[in-house]
Parts: sequence; C-alpha cells; structure tokens
Amino acid sequence: MNRIKHFKTKMSEEIIRAYLGIEKIKQNDIQVWKDFFFRFPELEVNNSEDHDFDLDRFAFTAAIIEISMETNQNYQQVGKKFLVVDNDEITSHLIREFFNPEYTSVFLTKNEKETLLFLENNRVDIVLIEVFMLDVDGFKLIEKIKTMNKGLPVIVQTVFTLKHEKEMCFAAGCDGYIAKPYLKEDFVKIVDFWLKKRPIINSFQPII
Repeated sequence: MNRIKHFKTKMSEEIIRAYLGIEKIKQNDIQVWKDFFFRFPELEVNNSEDHDFDLDRFAFTAAIIEISMETNQNYQQVGKKFLVVDNDEITSHLIREFFNPEYTSVFLTKNEKETLLFLENNRVDIVLIEVFMLDVDGFKLIEKIKTMNKGLPVIVQTVFTLKHEKEMCFAAGCDGYIAKPYLKEDFVKIVDFWLKKRPIINSFQPII
C-alpha cells in the first residue's frame, strides 16, 4: 500500500477534526504536520477555518510532508513543478540539476509558442525565464504569462548589463530576478522564497 492509500484508510473523523483544529492556530505548514504526527504517531509508524474536506488532497499532502521530513528535503520544493524558459540548453540543464528529480519536476521550453502552449495545458508553481533570447521578446512573454495566470510567480534569470533592464522586467510583471552567473544556493533561495507564497495544500500534484 502506498502512502497516499495508507493515509486515506487512516483518516478517521477524529483525525480530520484534529487536523482542522491544529491548522487554524498554526501559521507554518511543516509545524502543522509535526504537531499532527505527534498527536497521531500511528500515521508515521505504519509507514517506516472550516470548509469542505478534500480527503484525496489531505492524504496526498500528508504523504508528501512525511516524505520531506524523512529525507530532510526542503518541503517547499517537494511535489512542485518548475518551468524554465531559456534557449540556452546549458543554463536550462544546469537549473534542472539544482533540484532533486525525485521530488520536483523541471520542464524546459525555448520560445514563446512552446511556453504558452505548455502553460495552457499544465499547472506549474513557478516560471524561471531568460528575457534576452533569440527571436523572443522576453518582456512581452512575461506580460502574456501574467495575463494567463496573474498569481503565477515569474522569476527572471539573466545577465543584467544596464540598470533600466531590471526596471523593464518589473514593468512587464516579473516577481523577482537573479543575475547570471549565479550560485546554486542563491538560485534555490529565491525559488524557495516565492514558493512559500503559494499555499502548499493547493499546489501539490501527486508525483509519488
């Protein structure tokens, strides 16, 4: 039995009420689950605001948080999908290497058509875009992405040579930027910062 099925079989009314109660008074998602597992240790052992309750989502979230605790993986990244928009294959694959493929999915697009088509048909949690690409107006592409999904974080990753270029990025609607060349630690830090602004329970998709 996988973890999601396990949690679904263990979700008694008492456990659900306890979770909703803890959720109301806690601000940090990881702490909610630490408290929750402490109160109901059998949920871990067997795995070596009132609103309509979504059992499938609850079970998946419980499983994914437990995995992140076990592996010490940054829980903000677990189960997330990133879209890298860059026609430089070296950069694109470098970014892919920054994240654990067992817990995150990194997709690559090289132009406007590929990018918009991908976003029309897939949910992603963050877009990482190079604005200076061959045959692509990155600034206009940011505007189009934001028109499609205003709440989707768009982070520019590029070589800035002039101050006004950063201003152009923000004017187009980007949420943040990081200048090339960058260190893995700095890149992951800005990604985590924006992931924290997206609700964990609403953005997870099963990858287990």
